[in-house]
Amino acid sequence: MNLDQSIRGLVRNRVPRPLLLAAKRVIHAGGGRTCLVCGATVRRFLPQGYGHPILEELQVVGGMRKPNDECPICRANDRVRLIDLYVEHHSDILIRPTRLLHVAPEPALAEKWARRRLLDYVPADLDKARYRHLAGLVVCDLQALPFSGDSFDWVVCNHVLEHVPDDRLAMREIRRVLKPGGRAILQVPLAMRRSHTDDAPDLEDRAARVARFGQSDHVRLYGLDYYSRLAQAGLEVELWSAFAEDLERARAADLNPLEMLTIARRPGG
Repeated sequence: MNLDQSIRGLVRNRVPRPLLLAAKRVIHAGGGRTCLVCGATVRRFLPQGYGHPILEELQVVGGMRKPNDECPICRANDRVRLIDLYVEHHSDILIRPTRLLHVAPEPALAEKWARRRLLDYVPADLDKARYRHLAGLVVCDLQALPFSGDSFDWVVCNHVLEHVPDDRLAMREIRRVLKPGGRAILQVPLAMRRSHTDDAPDLEDRAARVARFGQSDHVRLYGLDYYSRLAQAGLEVELWSAFAEDLERARAADLNPLEMLTIARRPGG
């Protein structure tokens, strides 16, 4: 970690979040882009993605480098905006009593959802230290969720499964805690030019992981068989396109036209 990263980490961990967000709104104020998630109007979005050769070569949706993508205020990127758009405008999650498990919660979404009156919101992660501003976080492993079966109407798990040693077990755990008829939003980096997933959960060399998967803390790179893996875990898969649903709204939200929302449903209900 360099000095700049150390200073950023110190500010992020010591400055109260409301004050930090207010300062960001002043620093980045402008009329170039408006964030769908936090509503901030800023001069420009920030670059996002690593741009490693494997990600570009295999056209990895959710991994390729994008020059103008991340909100400098709430840090929402295109995949976070995609989930926000679906939840706000194309689901009943926020308009009826709903119990939702949010795994590795993105702060921008967590702050919105925790305030919703009809939403019984349960954030969860393996590392509590990452969420000092988020109350009620449940510390848990996605491979062994500490919830009884049939507990949740929805699970949101965005770019997590590629980090998990046994993703098939994690998928079965998600199915177990969903109520019959319950649904899960399960986004992963997806290689559009690869038919089969490349797994190496025992690979420890970080440079080798970057070369093979595009990120040092990933243990696999999903191919188009991702959906069959979900089906093998007992989940029915639906793909939702924001661009097919409402082209103008999707463009206004600065979404990625290549990315489809993966919605997995537990049968029954």
